[in-house]
Amino acid sequence: MKRGQAQQFNWIFIMIVGIIILLFFLGFLVKYLDLQESKENAEIARGFSNSILSMKGTEQYKNSSFDFPFGVIYDCENIIVNEEMRFKMPYTISMDEFNSDELVYWVKEYRKGFLVDRVVFISDKKTKYYFDESFVDGIPPKVKNLLLTSSLQEADVIVSSSLTGEGKKNVLVQSGNIDINGTSFSYDGSDFFVYAAAFSSPEVFECTQRKLSERFNELKEIYRLRIQQISMYQNVFCNYNSISNAIASGDVNGMVSLNNELANLDCEVVF
Repeated sequence: MKRGQAQQFNWIFIMIVGIIILLFFLGFLVKYLDLQESKENAEIARGFSNSILSMKGTEQYKNSSFDFPFGVIYDCENIIVNEEMRFKMPYTISMDEFNSDELVYWVKEYRKGFLVDRVVFISDKKTKYYFDESFVDGIPPKVKNLLLTSSLQEADVIVSSSLTGEGKKNVLVQSGNIDINGTSFSYDGSDFFVYAAAFSSPEVFECTQRKLSERFNELKEIYRLRIQQISMYQNVFCNYNSISNAIASGDVNGMVSLNNELANLDCEVVF
């Protein structure tokens, strides 16, 4: 091999080795960045989950800011952060997917005679809501100040019995029926579900209704077992048969009225 050819071969060899080394370090760097991103997503997911848990306890309202925007999708069973970090959500929450660095959380109790659940509502702080005046009272004052607008033009979500806006999310509420952008649902007339429709996608709204219905049925059986226990040591004036039947049939007005009657008779109440 001539001297020039040998030098050329050496340079080619050095270049190939250099490229291999460079690719190795680039691969290492990519894996490192992926690990860092996964770590950041895990930290975000942990903080997000903790915020929901604190709301399920005693807090009524929370406004959270993060260092940078992150995306969240909720499929009614799992929370997916930045399309990567997935974790089980055992609590009932109401939210639409978002990408934000500022969130507003608030809790709304769902009662059907007795307390069924404390549901966490979550919204991007930048989303603006318009509600008919008849629905505004059930929203906490701090949430009103942050999220509500009186202008249909400024609203991203319009909740009304008659008004809609083109290019908006429209929630139409009419006599036992809620329509979310063309998808219709029957509901029990509670304002709770009006807010659930405003703050969630149709899919999440549907599964929220299902979860709360299942929870209601579970609690009915628990309260009937409680009646069997407390009725054994109450006086003869404390008749629990009627309220047991009302709970079994889901007669909300009946169970509330009968529970109040027990209190007036100095009997132990059921709930």
